[in-house]
Amino acid sequence: MLISLVANREEEIIKKVNLFEFDFISSDSYHHLLNSVLNKDFKKDPYLISPNLFQIVKYHENRELYEEFKNASYIIPDGQPIIIASKLLGKSIKRRLTGSDFFRHFWAQIKLSKQSLYIVSPNADTAKQLSSEHDQLSYFVPEMFCLKDKKATSSVVNKIVDDVIKHRPDFVIIGLGFPKQEYLASQLNKELKAKGISSPLIMLLGASLEFYTGHKKRAPLWIQNMGMEWFHRFLTEPRRLFKRYFIDSFRFIPVLIKELRQPGL
Repeated sequence: MLISLVANREEEIIKKVNLFEFDFISSDSYHHLLNSVLNKDFKKDPYLISPNLFQIVKYHENRELYEEFKNASYIIPDGQPIIIASKLLGKSIKRRLTGSDFFRHFWAQIKLSKQSLYIVSPNADTAKQLSSEHDQLSYFVPEMFCLKDKKATSSVVNKIVDDVIKHRPDFVIIGLGFPKQEYLASQLNKELKAKGISSPLIMLLGASLEFYTGHKKRAPLWIQNMGMEWFHRFLTEPRRLFKRYFIDSFRFIPVLIKELRQPGL
């Protein structure tokens, strides 16, 4: 069955579409998703992820990573190519739901509800600006580290685990980009589980925090509506993103072929 119905509360239903081995939320707004998150109605693993095309490829190439996040409670379709592919494959997802727009809505509501939040921020300025807007926010800004450096990575994980146990936030947001944020989220969940502590919802939102605070410039709305936000990002960081958008993206073709071979298509 392509579309499953997940009831969070009696009057609210979130539709999901299984595509590329993920159950993507299919909605024309953020309303039900936001209510479910704020009411902590999640039933599956305590993650919210927002994959784009590049990340879908990475998940398929790294099955260990895929196994960790395939049962995330909330999987929102952040890339316009995902929406286009869904329609071509007859598994139509209503619209693109971006991590950046979700954060903007979530941030407005969490300040009103006074719920607590812990963020792992890419820089101190972003963290301080967010902290000035919400007094129930605590944060950590790790120094630059490489996942291959086990000692440095372990130190970051231990700090996050200690902070979450100390502050017991309602939510955690990690905004360090793929795959660092995925690794940290996975380790945080495992460490809390090992200690018998229920994990808060861990949201992996990439550059969303920096877009909100203006430390990174998001594409104008008309470019977003054209589905060309990726190209705007490439123009702002061409050296870092050239390989991702013009080389790595072609590795999506085998993923698409695999989906085409699924029964019923």
